[in-house]
Amino acid sequence: MGVMGRDHFKNMLTLQEEGAIKLVGLADVALERAKGPGDEHGIPVFQDYLELLDQTKPEFVVIATPHPSHEEITVAAAERGIHVLCEKPIAHTVAAADRMMAACRKAGVLLGIDFSQRPTPVYQRAHEIVASGELGDIYRVNFIATGWYRTQSYYDSGGWRGTWEGEGGGVIMNQAPHHLDLYCWLAGLPQAITANALTRIHEIEVENTVAALLQHGKDRVDSYYTTTAEWPGRTEITISGQKGQLVVSDRNTLRVYRMKRSLSEELLTTPHGSKPEGEWEEIEVPPAEKGQTGHIAMVRNFADVVREEGPEEHLYATGEDGRRALELANAMLLSSYRNKTVSVPTDRDAYDTLLGELRQQARSGQFKKRQATGKKEEVLAVLPEGT
Repeated sequence: MGVMGRDHFKNMLTLQEEGAIKLVGLADVALERAKGPGDEHGIPVFQDYLELLDQTKPEFVVIATPHPSHEEITVAAAERGIHVLCEKPIAHTVAAADRMMAACRKAGVLLGIDFSQRPTPVYQRAHEIVASGELGDIYRVNFIATGWYRTQSYYDSGGWRGTWEGEGGGVIMNQAPHHLDLYCWLAGLPQAITANALTRIHEIEVENTVAALLQHGKDRVDSYYTTTAEWPGRTEITISGQKGQLVVSDRNTLRVYRMKRSLSEELLTTPHGSKPEGEWEEIEVPPAEKGQTGHIAMVRNFADVVREEGPEEHLYATGEDGRRALELANAMLLSSYRNKTVSVPTDRDAYDTLLGELRQQARSGQFKKRQATGKKEEVLAVLPEGT
């Protein structure tokens, strides 16, 4: 019942009023945080999530805890035959995601991921255009995701935020998974990644900015940039193909440029100085109906599939989708901290080793992180021994 838990709770109360679901329990290690809302609405509250699973026996559970705990709770739910809708990212490591998916497959339960931007009409329409082949073979994708502005007080608001132990990464693990998912959904999974992760201004252990090159074969290299330390921010996706180009801006504008002839024909057969013919079209996308986008749409969709005993393909986003996005996140951090290009799928052992090293460095005080001390805040720095 933290930030995302409260948001899900509010949405589920709406769905309960519609008769779409029935809330049977809340769990939070900080019991008082859940007790007030639970008592107000007559919903049982638990401090131990296992007690919630065992005593209320839900059909599905929504997991909105810090992501390093996603694996443990998902596996426990799967072993009890309970379907799982999990917050993003699916886990903190791809190895953990592998185990989550294996447990759900073995138990025959659904694993969905709350990639709440998928139902957005403009992204749905963009996906239709790309999947139809209208743009032809894709040769470049540029993804700018700088609309994740966060203040220092955001990171100071929870002891797990901005830490290697609690988050297992920064922007690329906590905010960017939505856009990493959109990238995979629209552009596919790359074969190799070269990335640079850095931290500017914020006083945190983890990265707040990532720039990456994503290689698809020998003729295509995409770019991806995200940060929580930029203002004004924006979200813009450019997809260039042999037959045209698509541009999505800030979840509400979609433009498509259509060429009369393919780019290959133009490059190889037209005289010097000529320009390809084509024109831009502003694609009008009707807004979503109330309750049919965002987090509430994800829960509604998941409940519908559970109720109808439908296949996982009817979910907006599956565990496999969650793992694809996490492949990118882990690969970007591995590339940056090891200063090399890494292949996808990500080397599980190599990433687990890196994360272990970073957590050990954090425990030994090698990262600068601001800590709250009463009403004051201090910047703590640990110098090498003997300095």
